[in-house]
Amino acid sequence: MNINMKKTLQMLVLASTAISANTSFAVVSGTPVSNVILIESGWKLDTETVVLNTALINPAGCSVTNFGYVTGTTDPGRKLFQQQIEDAFLRGIPVRLLISDTPGDCPFGKPHILGVRMCSNPATC
Repeated sequence: MNINMKKTLQMLVLASTAISANTSFAVVSGTPVSNVILIESGWKLDTETVVLNTALINPAGCSVTNFGYVTGTTDPGRKLFQQQIEDAFLRGIPVRLLISDTPGDCPFGKPHILGVRMCSNPATC
């Protein structure tokens, strides 16, 4: 076994160990590559609702299915997500939102944004 194969094997073992040790990580789904068509800030809260130009996905079974996705008020990274979404909106750059699959993970009843991918080339997003 060459050194590159050994390193790859070690990385796989470490990754699988880390994954199996953490049983409370969120599962995510991605939206289609889309353009942001509406942003609404929270009502006195540090949160943001985002509406895309594609059909809403709702893998967590949230109750609000007609008004986009939302960042949670205490999410680590929410400031970065919100900045990326606003930048994409202003510049017309497509995004792909990562949405929680965890049943009931629905801040304000909406599908929960866990990450944002900005795409200069939608084909590779």
